[in-house]
Amino acid sequence: MARTPLSRGLFAIIDDEDEHLVAGIKWHAHPVERSTGGFYAVNGRGGAKPTLAGRRYMHRLILGASASQLVDHVNGDGLDNRRANLRIATRRQNNINRQTTNRWGFRGIERTASGRWRSLIRVDGRRIAGPLQDNAIDAALIYDAMASLHFGEFAVLNFPKHKEATAPQAPASRNGGRL
Repeated sequence: MARTPLSRGLFAIIDDEDEHLVAGIKWHAHPVERSTGGFYAVNGRGGAKPTLAGRRYMHRLILGASASQLVDHVNGDGLDNRRANLRIATRRQNNINRQTTNRWGFRGIERTASGRWRSLIRVDGRRIAGPLQDNAIDAALIYDAMASLHFGEFAVLNFPKHKEATAPQAPASRNGGRL
């Protein structure tokens, strides 16, 4: 793993084998359009709105993405440009993976007029609501289950470690795993 210096005192993380791709290029930390506090590693100039014209994005260069392809950062960190953290995605998949929360601190929930909580997701333009819950945490857990079902690996979960901890385990075999 290598760190490539950027402007603003920041660094981009890349794989050692990709250092030759970015060496000798002056890279800048460019703020993400949405006010998430995140950055991308960019070379070149452009207006206030990032475009491919006149700019090179480090993550696109590393993956060799064509102009029509979108590159998604798996962990949501635009400065983590290791190949394991980059994947080609559709616009829908890339939007699903956005890091957003609401004023309740959880993604995909709302408080109803009755004071109960509901989980919500949008699939192909259709709004899908989960059952009402008595607290925000339960609604957030239901959102996670719904998002995992509909969005798979692109789902951004409220409790990602909970998903790993509750993943179904294969039953223990009687022969110690031997065939």
